[in-house]
Amino acid sequence: MAVDHDVIIRPHAIWWVLVLGGLALFVAIGLHPDVYAYWINNVHALPEPSVLHIVLWAALGLHVFEGWYCFQSAQKIGLSKSAKDWGIQSFLIGYPSTRLFLRLRERIEAEKSVEEA
Repeated sequence: MAVDHDVIIRPHAIWWVLVLGGLALFVAIGLHPDVYAYWINNVHALPEPSVLHIVLWAALGLHVFEGWYCFQSAQKIGLSKSAKDWGIQSFLIGYPSTRLFLRLRERIEAEKSVEEA
């Protein structure tokens, strides 16, 4: 009996909290001078805001790439129902989702090679 792999696998809720919460905090610190000033005066030293802006753009680019990669790869291996969900989830939380997708893809490819043998 074949297993239906065309589903989204959700990472543990802690990943959603850590990644989205961390990104939100990073955006607040990087883009709002008052939050930046509070942080460096009360919490911890940080690089200049211009450096934080570069890191924010890099993080955005990486998340866009991960979302696109998972979406495209899911379509290529026949996950037509869940491809969009894999793309959105991987865009939002990045590595935790991409790691789950890559494991699923490996499982699917292994099952296909066993079926072909």
